[in-house]
Amino acid sequence: MKLLCALLALVLIPSLIAGPDNQLPESVSKLLHKPQLGPASLALSDGTRSEGATLRVTDEFVTFRRTPQVCENVELSRITGITRPSEDGVRDVTHTILWWIVLSPLWLLYSGPENTHPPLDPILGSWESVKAQTTGRTDIDRIAFRPAIPDATPQDSGYVTRMNVVIQKGTYRVDGGALHLTQLGRGLDDVIPLRYKCDTLVAATSNRVFRLKLTGDQPRRASPPIVGVWIESLQGAWTTWQFKSDGAYQINSTELSKGGAFAKTKKGIKITFPGAPSEQWDVRRKSGHLFISIGGNVTEYQKRPATR
Repeated sequence: MKLLCALLALVLIPSLIAGPDNQLPESVSKLLHKPQLGPASLALSDGTRSEGATLRVTDEFVTFRRTPQVCENVELSRITGITRPSEDGVRDVTHTILWWIVLSPLWLLYSGPENTHPPLDPILGSWESVKAQTTGRTDIDRIAFRPAIPDATPQDSGYVTRMNVVIQKGTYRVDGGALHLTQLGRGLDDVIPLRYKCDTLVAATSNRVFRLKLTGDQPRRASPPIVGVWIESLQGAWTTWQFKSDGAYQINSTELSKGGAFAKTKKGIKITFPGAPSEQWDVRRKSGHLFISIGGNVTEYQKRPATR
């Protein structure tokens, strides 16, 4: 009898501790392990089938667009199977990619050196003030210089924008349809009701309702719906919410404060913003950083990190 019990335990225990993926249809489980976006056909538990395209795969639902006007988040428990177009289409795409790989070196040789771009002025680009973040909130001054004539050298004039960026960092959790944010250095949570509408995250704060669109690449494996980078652009200001799988978050609030033109002079750079007197900036570059003196106040700037 003891031997029989031991054999039953060996058979039953793996099925009892198996994860939710093992309870899903094979095609759905494969999709969670290797998300694929694009045309697909969903077989649902009510016996119906939906034709359309997958926009996003999470560990709770699949964002599925049936028509340009109809998009829904289909719970995994409702999906009994998922199929994709025949492999012929995939084979055609692969064939095209291989031809491009073969022909691209020939194109580079044909284009010749006359089409190579001259080096740009080192001050061009987006810069932000260097500030150590000791708390969960940091205010950053961002300045961007753009050329008046693309690819021209030297750049004696162009356009300039100056923005204020507020960066907030902390930890988060989702509980009962609400987002709990705990900013670094604070002991209290901000509780924000949220819901998902197609590929949009709707979050209602005490000030207003945010409707954030999902950006970025699909993760290699299905993750919680909140994980990712969400952005909202509204009347010259935009907000980016980034939620990481390790429970950390970062919210960047950017507001366009000034936009104008710059012109290099013997004394430095002349900045002209509409409706305001011109400003004289002294700009010096050292070790890859810019040191900009405005009205006698010197601020150090670094190239804007690609992750922001």
